[in-house]
Amino acid sequence: MIHGVIEALERLYINQSYPPNKSDLDRDIVNVAMSYIDRVLSNSSDHPDRRQCELALVAALKIAVKLYEPRALNMTDMQKLARKMGCSFEASDIILMENEVLWQLNWDVHPATVFSFSHYLTCMLPDGVGQLTRYIIQELSKYCAELAICVYSFSLFKPSQKAIACICFALDQLGRDAPSPEDRNTFVSVFCSLD
Repeated sequence: MIHGVIEALERLYINQSYPPNKSDLDRDIVNVAMSYIDRVLSNSSDHPDRRQCELALVAALKIAVKLYEPRALNMTDMQKLARKMGCSFEASDIILMENEVLWQLNWDVHPATVFSFSHYLTCMLPDGVGQLTRYIIQELSKYCAELAICVYSFSLFKPSQKAIACICFALDQLGRDAPSPEDRNTFVSVFCSLD
């Protein structure tokens, strides 16, 4: 069931340009929508078919766009986005699924995402880590989180766990000296002591 969502997301990412143009969705919005989908599907006893999963993804994107996108996207824009992902839905179907997703989320639409955890954990880096290095760690973490969205086995982990893994990956990519081994040890000991 989740594979339909993952394939639709892959098509969305493949059809987006880099650098993003004004018609592409911000990656933070896609991350929030994926958080909605993770929560809806993990709490569902039903086994929705592929089309229902894709419709739920479009509805989740619509909710996230309404809350986090500064520009307005109307229903026609959402239907175009669905076609970009290889789906086609009537406006009434998207609206019904949007309501269903909201009720399944209990209207809890401001989730802690991998991106938000990465940001807060990056803020916990020791003072000796420069702003540029922090920025690079944050961006590498976001990139890693985007890739993880498309891997089903990663959907089984909590956003905080994925964020820590993404930051560790980013630190590994920077090499041994940025940040220093002492700063790395301080940072790792701080988040390892968290419950």
